[in-house]
Amino acid sequence: MKSAILSVLLVITLLSSAQAVKVINDLPVLTTLEEHVDPAHTAVIVVDMQNEIVSMEGKIRRKDRHAPANLANHEVAPSYAEQVKNMQAFLEKARSNGLPIIYAQYIHKSETGKMLVNGPEYWTHRKADWVSCAVAGTWESATIKELAPHEGDVVINKSRANTFYNTYLDDVLKEKGIQCLLLTGTAGGGCVFATAMGAMDRGYYASFVKDCVDQPTYIDSDLIKGRFAVYDSEQVYTAWNDLSASEDTEKLSTREFLELFLYEPKNVDDYISGNSYSFAKYNGELGILHRSRRYPEGIDDSYCIYNYDENDARQMIMHGEKPCRINTYGSSFAMGEGVSDAETWQEIIAAHLDEPVRNFGVGGYSTYHNYLRIQREEARTPSDYIVLDLGNGDHCLNLVPWQRIRFRADTDKAFHTTMPYLIADPDTGQLEEMANPCPTPESLHNLCNLDWVHNRFKDDYLVKLLMGSNTVQSKALEMIRKSTEMGLEKLKDFDDEFQNALIWVYPDPDYNRRSQWSSMRIIEKIEEYAAANGKKILYVLSYGPIDLQMWLDDGERFDKPFADFMRQSGVNYIDMMDVHKEDFKKYKVSSEEYFERFFNHHSYGPMGNQFKAFVIKDRLVEMMDPKPVPYRD
Repeated sequence: MKSAILSVLLVITLLSSAQAVKVINDLPVLTTLEEHVDPAHTAVIVVDMQNEIVSMEGKIRRKDRHAPANLANHEVAPSYAEQVKNMQAFLEKARSNGLPIIYAQYIHKSETGKMLVNGPEYWTHRKADWVSCAVAGTWESATIKELAPHEGDVVINKSRANTFYNTYLDDVLKEKGIQCLLLTGTAGGGCVFATAMGAMDRGYYASFVKDCVDQPTYIDSDLIKGRFAVYDSEQVYTAWNDLSASEDTEKLSTREFLELFLYEPKNVDDYISGNSYSFAKYNGELGILHRSRRYPEGIDDSYCIYNYDENDARQMIMHGEKPCRINTYGSSFAMGEGVSDAETWQEIIAAHLDEPVRNFGVGGYSTYHNYLRIQREEARTPSDYIVLDLGNGDHCLNLVPWQRIRFRADTDKAFHTTMPYLIADPDTGQLEEMANPCPTPESLHNLCNLDWVHNRFKDDYLVKLLMGSNTVQSKALEMIRKSTEMGLEKLKDFDDEFQNALIWVYPDPDYNRRSQWSSMRIIEKIEEYAAANGKKILYVLSYGPIDLQMWLDDGERFDKPFADFMRQSGVNYIDMMDVHKEDFKKYKVSSEEYFERFFNHHSYGPMGNQFKAFVIKDRLVEMMDPKPVPYRD
């Protein structure tokens, strides 16, 4: 290990000895205020601060509950006025310290009139003359404007007091590396308390922010104080200030930060030779292509079989001996991650159309990668029809020059090479296409050289974004601290919390704006290419289960600017968010239950590919001339 990291490690070792986590029966337990509010692993939950409950125009207080709300008469109910004022200040401070903000909204009835709550949930209101029934998508169900979510905040609709019940909250927290929750909202003895119990059951530390929660009598009771920490906002502010002052003296330089990502020469040699890392092989132009492999990621704990032909396309099972009119491109959703060769949506379509469908998908490709791949493969194995299947992570990968900076995965399992990428600035209109920084196998050894890595990436937009994240800095220092257990000469190679911190920088509003804007410009380039070469193209927008569930439950989508662009530009496309939204209406199940049958982890499983194939098939048949044999008279 280089001397720079060694010196940081020694400082952190000394500091950590004075701040040791309490151990109870061999279990580390976070017990201090500073530990419970540390921005590196803490999120704020805003519970049920909805118009229905908090506004004087909500049905709880409106004189005529049958008349529509008069939004001009909205004002915060006097009983909540002081709490809302405190929460406004608290959320502003939390955002300035980089804490994720997650809103919970209690929804009793769906937009289609389906009751989402159950009898036991209403038991507590059994003697009431009237009981609230917030309907999804209405003004009453939304958070009051005084506390409205900001861009990048997460909004979760729930149908139980406990925000964790049948929602994706646990997934969001795990992926953000969250350990501690600061609870605010209403009601202290109801939904806030139920959410705290749900947090504890799932291994999170829940703390009540006393002046940001109603029902102080409950908060002061042994029922709550015996189980959870209770702080007022001023205590939290003081702790954040102290932690910030400490961080100012404990930050890695860019050189020290990049040193964390260096490979050993053996890692590079094993990757080039194919002795390790079965997932991908090196390609100077594109960065990676896939290898044939057998990998344990199928349904029911099965192995997936991936075979690739001499054109680096996935093996065609159905009608591979016939001329191919359809080439498909994309990332994980296109290549069929998590299913075997014959289970991809391409093979299902091929079986139905009685003609082959070629699959050039590569997991980990960006929108820009696919543009390059289309030009390369259409020159070698031309088609009449192109399907580009864009995944939910493809936009952000446009701006990534070295995927190890995005993942820093265990070197025993993965090798992440450099890639062609884009420099994008929508404010100036700059869109610069950048070639692979390591264009030859020999040049991959540069990834072992700190001087080269520092000089090449020190001014990169993504590196600067990561370096400016308090969470990333904190997790990096924590990873270094953990490495003392392994000796000063070996830095811990793989760390879940540091990896999650790297990944969760991507919801950053400016990064999202740049990445989606760059994809828009690449779509324009692809359209120009298709028109110049006489090809018809169909785009498919695909998403993982969390993004889809957020869309169904809350109407929130992270890629709204890109989706709006696709709709307004008039290109031929299918939006799987809209497809699933319509299909979901046919079922009387939760969104979580609905998606279980479609997905294998974060990609479509066999049933999901079957569903998707017949969605794409209809649009594809419309494009084709002459029609496939089954559609000819």
